[in-house]
Amino acid sequence: MKKSLLIVAAMTMSMGAFAQESAFVDTETLFAGMEMTVVGQDSKGADVMGYNLAAGAVLCSSENVDMVTPYDNIGYKATALAGEADNAKAVNIGGTEYKATTGVQGQMNPSPAPTLTSCPTAGAVIQFNVKKDGFLYAICKLSSNKQYYVWEGTAVSNPPVMAYTYTQHLLKAGPEGAMDINYTLPADADGYFTAAQDPSNIYCDGTGLRWPEKIAWGADIADQKINGLGIISFPVYAEAGTYLLHAQGSKVTIDGFVFSESKLDASVVTETAGINGVVADKAEAASVKKYVENGKVVIVKAGKKFNVAGAQLK
Repeated sequence: MKKSLLIVAAMTMSMGAFAQESAFVDTETLFAGMEMTVVGQDSKGADVMGYNLAAGAVLCSSENVDMVTPYDNIGYKATALAGEADNAKAVNIGGTEYKATTGVQGQMNPSPAPTLTSCPTAGAVIQFNVKKDGFLYAICKLSSNKQYYVWEGTAVSNPPVMAYTYTQHLLKAGPEGAMDINYTLPADADGYFTAAQDPSNIYCDGTGLRWPEKIAWGADIADQKINGLGIISFPVYAEAGTYLLHAQGSKVTIDGFVFSESKLDASVVTETAGINGVVADKAEAASVKKYVENGKVVIVKAGKKFNVAGAQLK
C-alpha cells in the first residue's frame, strides 16, 4: 500500500501533478446559532469558554477529505492563524498560495498525554477522513514548544505515529537568527515513526516526541517558545481512512488543508520586512548549516563550528 503511493508520486513528477483540493473552515457558518458555554477550567481554575461541537462535526470538506471533530463536547472557538505583526500570512503549496484565514482552536487539551504507542481519547484533536491515497497539508498556527502528533487510525485501535514533515516560520528569531523550523521525522519502510528510527534521541526522548525547537536546535537549548504560521504534512491512504492530528500541552489551531495525489513542495510565504521592520539577511542565513555529531546539533557558520547555545567548538 505504501510502496504503491511512492510509485504514483514518482510517476507524477514526469507526467505532471494532479490537481490540488483545498478546504477551509467557515467559522461564521460553523458556529451560527450556537452560544459559547463553559467547557472546562484552565490550570488556574478559571472557566474556559467555547462552542461545543459533537463528535463527527464537519469543520470543512473537499472531494476526497473531510476534516471533522473526533470527540464529543470539546469546545472550539474562532482564532486567527496570523496576527497583524506577523510577517507570514500565507503558505505556498504546489505553486498555489493560500492565505492563512481565521480557523478553529480547540479549548481542551488532548488527554491522556500521548506516548509513541498511545493516542489521546479526548480533547482538541482534529480528524481527517480520506477517500483516496495522497498527501495532506494541514495549515496551522504552530508553537515551537508543543509536541505534535499525527496518527493513522483511531485512538481505539492504538494507531501508529506518522512520520510527518513540520514547517514553521517563527514570529521572532530563534538561535543564530533562525526564522524557520523545517524537518521530517525519520520513517520505517511503511512510513511510520518509532523510537527505533531515532537512536540518537534527536526527535524523541524514548517515550514521546520532543518539541520542534528541541528537534531543530538540540535538546539542551534554552526554551524558546515561539509561535508562527506553519504546515504539517503527511501521506494518507484510503485503506487506513482515518488520521488524527493534535498538539500536546496546547490546543491545535487550524484553518484548513490541501490534498493532492502527488507530493508537493510546501513553504510559508513571508513578507520582505520582518517583525518591527527587521529584514533577515538571506545570504547569511543560507550559509548557516546544521548537522548532528555524536548526538549533538552542530551549527557551521562562516566556516566555524558552534553549539546551539552559540559557543564556538574546536
